[in-house]
Amino acid sequence: MVLSTSTALTTVDDDIVYCEYLTGLQLHASITKQLNGLCKKNLLYLFGWILLPVVVYFPTFGQNASSDSLLTELQLAVSDSAKALVYLKYAKQIISSEPVKALEYLHKGLELVPSAGHSVHAQLLVELGKHQRLTGDYANAIENFLFALSIFENPKLLPLDTAQKRFYLQKIADCHNNLAVAYFMTNNTEQVEKALNNALSIYKQLNDTKSIAIVLNNIGEIYQKRGIPITALQYYKQAYDIALANRDVRMQSILMNNFGDTNYNLGKYSRAIFFQGRALKMAKELKDIEGIAYSYLGLAKAYHKLFNYDSALYCAHQGLQIAKTNNINYLIKDGLLTLKSIYAAQKNFQKSALYADSLIFLLDTLYTQDKNKLINQSQLRYELGKQQSQIELLEKENIIQQQKLINAELHRNIVYLVVSSAFIIISMLLYFLHQRQINNEKLLSSNQVLDTKNKELKSLNETKDKLFSIIAHDLRAPLSALKNVLDLVDFKLLTPQEFEKLAIDIRKNLQNILYTLNNLLEWSYLQIKSGSSVNPEVYNVKEIIYETINFYEEVARQKQIEIVANVPPSASVKADKNHLRFVLRNLLNNAIKFSHPQSQILIQASNVSNNQIEISITDYGLGIEESVKSQLFSPAMRPTEGTTGEKGTGLGLMLCKEFIEKNNGQIFVESQVGKGSTFKIVLWNQ
Repeated sequence: MVLSTSTALTTVDDDIVYCEYLTGLQLHASITKQLNGLCKKNLLYLFGWILLPVVVYFPTFGQNASSDSLLTELQLAVSDSAKALVYLKYAKQIISSEPVKALEYLHKGLELVPSAGHSVHAQLLVELGKHQRLTGDYANAIENFLFALSIFENPKLLPLDTAQKRFYLQKIADCHNNLAVAYFMTNNTEQVEKALNNALSIYKQLNDTKSIAIVLNNIGEIYQKRGIPITALQYYKQAYDIALANRDVRMQSILMNNFGDTNYNLGKYSRAIFFQGRALKMAKELKDIEGIAYSYLGLAKAYHKLFNYDSALYCAHQGLQIAKTNNINYLIKDGLLTLKSIYAAQKNFQKSALYADSLIFLLDTLYTQDKNKLINQSQLRYELGKQQSQIELLEKENIIQQQKLINAELHRNIVYLVVSSAFIIISMLLYFLHQRQINNEKLLSSNQVLDTKNKELKSLNETKDKLFSIIAHDLRAPLSALKNVLDLVDFKLLTPQEFEKLAIDIRKNLQNILYTLNNLLEWSYLQIKSGSSVNPEVYNVKEIIYETINFYEEVARQKQIEIVANVPPSASVKADKNHLRFVLRNLLNNAIKFSHPQSQILIQASNVSNNQIEISITDYGLGIEESVKSQLFSPAMRPTEGTTGEKGTGLGLMLCKEFIEKNNGQIFVESQVGKGSTFKIVLWNQ
């Protein structure tokens, strides 16, 4: 049972007496059922009139006295605001016992609002919202709570007195808590949690333990509704401990209801009857009409589960009658549904259908009609009210600030002069320190740039020396030999037969020169443009491999070497195409160069992991000595001759290594002297 407002302790002996009283009711209900066969209608009327004063308390005693007190206080009130507060006071006193009469007082108080003041208006709206919540008019209840909250939160109306500030904070928290109850009944869980957290934060700030117990109870209701009764029970127990310490019997009564509901949900129906019985006794002592009806309906549902249909029907009818008399719509719905279930269990389908098809449909229609629309409009009005309040606060602060500036202009100017002077001096010091730091950083950066440039210059000089060395030794010599042969031809010192024999060597030399020049240009470009970008892309590696094979097909044919490729059609790689094309050409050229005539070269590609591919080129030629392997990919590597005297510069493998590493890959070699070599490339495929 959710709680929006919050009083004497019951003893164990009282509980035992009350349980005996309930047992008597059960026995009497059983006897009544047996007499139904003789004179059902008359006996029921007689039983009802006898039991009504004992079981159900309708507070009529003292009503005239209360009305007289109200009239007396209204006559003594000297202003509309005071009269509105009188109506508010009496409405709050009877909201639980006489909700209809309380509503009449609230409307009379609201009629005085134009001259009653904002605070009184907000308090009346809160009580009106409580009544609307009780009758199931949740949309209007939420609207009134939000309107009241916007008034209490209006900074323009916030008093400076500490006691009044505490009063306003209390009212703000109460609005949030009442909103949580209304949102709970409309299944708006997100808004419930937000409102409860706001309320709990303020109650803790005010050290209001009584209200903290209320919020803890309501949090327990959230978990109860989510189907987590064990967690709900923990919050109920915390709230009950506080209620006992504060001697808050109303809170205890509501928690007895919730303990009963929790045990009912856990299937402990006898314990549910025990707690609902305690709650019923407390509610009657408090003259809490809502609590009485709620307890009767809780008892009815528990008796139903224990197949005690007489007691279940008795309690359900009592709870429904009280709810109808006081327009407590959510309990009317609950009572109708409970009676429907009980009659259905007794196979009295006619009465079950009667309760199912009449008021339930009407009530559900009233509950849901334009509910969401009204709630959204209310929330919007609340937010707009807060924005307007902020604007008014800014205007008020602006006026106050101007007045202060006029009254304290001299003092302000002196302070401003001192502060400004200190600020200027500190700013200048900070500026000079900052400039000094910037200059130091610039100097350090310049030194770093200078070091980097020196390293780059040194590298370029080494590249230049290497380039000239290659040009001098590896290109000049074969070109000079070619020139000498051409001179002999020019002076006709060679016979056609001799020239034909030399033409084979000339062609081979020209091919070596072209290959060396190609590698030289690529290597030089990479060294000089070391910061050049790499353009990796994903593509099928089979196409590049077969393109490379076609490029060297004629060279291989001259040495009678067979090139065999084993590449899956789906093999893919992520790398710069031009880089991979250059690497494959160099490796295949080396394989041909160091293979014996009439041998074979094997090119393979395979996946070595989920994201990597390995490309290998294997020859069965000269092989590589262990001492040479360590220098194979470095500038220290000197060129060696192939199986038929082919020459090179030694640059190709070094450039291959640089290209592969730029593409985040690896290259390495496996070789045995006299048996051949296998060069392997590992690259990513995505």
